Amino acid sequence: MNIIGINSSRAAPQRVDPVKIRRLADGGAALLKHGEISCAAIEERFTRVRYSEGFRESGVACLAQGKIGLEELDAVGHSTCCDIAWSNPDDVLDDVAETFEGIFAKSHVYRSLRGKVFTIDHHESHAALAFVGSGFKKALVAVIDGIGNRQGAAEEFNVSQDWWRGTFQRHDYYLCEWRGGRIHMEKVHEDAGGPEEIGIGEIYRSVTHFLGWSTYQHAGKTMALAPYGNPEHLAKVQLIDFVPPFSTSVPVPNMHYEPIKQIGDAIRAAGYSIPDMRPGKASPGRAFLCDVAAIVQRQLEMALTSAISALAERHGIANVAIGGGVAMNCVALGKLAAMRPDLHLYVPPAPADTGQALGNALWLAYAETSPIIEKSPPRPIVSAALGVEYRQIDIDNAVSNFIRQHPSVTASRIDSPNALAVRIADDLANGHVIGLRRGRSEYGPRSLGQASIIADPRSAEMHDRVNSYKRREPFRPYAPSILFEYVADYFEIDTPSPFMSFAGIIREDKRRLVPAVVHVDGSARYQSVDRHSGFYRLLLEAWHRRAGVPMLLNTSFNQNGEPIVETPSDTLDCFERSGLPILILENWHLTRTPSHV
Repeated sequence: MNIIGINSSRAAPQRVDPVKIRRLADGGAALLKHGEISCAAIEERFTRVRYSEGFRESGVACLAQGKIGLEELDAVGHSTCCDIAWSNPDDVLDDVAETFEGIFAKSHVYRSLRGKVFTIDHHESHAALAFVGSGFKKALVAVIDGIGNRQGAAEEFNVSQDWWRGTFQRHDYYLCEWRGGRIHMEKVHEDAGGPEEIGIGEIYRSVTHFLGWSTYQHAGKTMALAPYGNPEHLAKVQLIDFVPPFSTSVPVPNMHYEPIKQIGDAIRAAGYSIPDMRPGKASPGRAFLCDVAAIVQRQLEMALTSAISALAERHGIANVAIGGGVAMNCVALGKLAAMRPDLHLYVPPAPADTGQALGNALWLAYAETSPIIEKSPPRPIVSAALGVEYRQIDIDNAVSNFIRQHPSVTASRIDSPNALAVRIADDLANGHVIGLRRGRSEYGPRSLGQASIIADPRSAEMHDRVNSYKRREPFRPYAPSILFEYVADYFEIDTPSPFMSFAGIIREDKRRLVPAVVHVDGSARYQSVDRHSGFYRLLLEAWHRRAGVPMLLNTSFNQNGEPIVETPSDTLDCFERSGLPILILENWHLTRTPSHV
């Protein structure tokens, strides 16, 4: 069967909210063909605008990659969040027709898809992606989110300014099991979903605002800043708590549109004064804000670890898959892995809302309660290289045009993967920072060797050198990619982390070997590179032979505030603007002359 998953750009249907008061973000699309992931793509990679909504460009890209038309689709899985799950299929059809306006005629959309569209519950979508991706036969699946679907009767949409009041999906835990080729999904616990309650994703968002960032999408900066603070300085502040036997609780009022007051009130209520603070964003030099980041991070780690551990023990299960926005907190997941080495942990490559598209398609294909039956069995998701594959002729033409316009750049084509890997390893050993764009783009927020900037981690100065091209906040760490079999040699945990889902403490005797990827607390968010990693595995092996360390610095191929590069043209444009000295674009090796490096 041909099944496409999409996530809407609007919280409520067009007939209810014609002016789209609440635009959603993190759009994308994913296509399954007979149980195989044909393509999974993120909208922002095509629009070149971070966190883009909807599925217009990514949907077209998936259809093109799969070489099918709308009329060949057997089913469409659609989801939203921040309001009631849509119950009228005509609403979904209207959304698809509106989104694809100018690409497909509305009459073609309605004729091709009527009777084929289905609404997927937000948290069940996250759970389906995490469980199917894990390859587990049976697992506890934790979905920890900021806000999922609003609870309540169908058609009771709320498009007023107080839409955030009421009961929402926040934390849901499922026992998932394969039964006769279908996913039996049983909810065994939920919390933080009562009236006026909020969850750990929402309070983390509020702290991110308090620290000076305007959206939850910068929560990773809060996580990076936390090691610069001391949670003991604000030990009486209770933002997140664990309530036995299984629950996490946020004892803070729901003040969605007033997060700075919300966090300030919680700090004062605990008996602390807030120093006069100049406007601007948090940084390591602003000690009080670092302490705020530290206390919310520590409490999140303790609550999440306690809840998952207790539920796993209650149900006698060692397999745990994790989805939802909070699954992006690699530090908390690393603490869980360190404290519970007996648990087998899995996080999909796109656990937050960019993964809704693929979760929707997988739910439709395999959920026990789905009206669609896909007879082909699924495969575990072991690689994030699920995006568009670009033709060699298009890459060759893009490089030729670029070279004509930029005589300071020379290019050579190296068709042997082994020879190319050795050449890159030599370049890295000579101190060069390299842009690498090769193969299908990653599905998810992290670059994993398909669209990466890579460098030698052995030099303490390399962090700043990479930052001269990336232009990020200097306190944010850079991540390492490491050969899978060496994880335990370098880290105090050995949990597989193919999608950079876990942060671990680097062993003290190894830190001096790779200082460019060691954060202030001795940690690093690592990517374990195994045989499923294609050319990137080959490159790590060549680098290990050349340099004696099985690790590279790996960060996303973009500049601060931009999406990761997608097309050959995007890649060449970022190469030119960033000033990177070397670019690998598929089998092309591009070098600036020294006067331009």
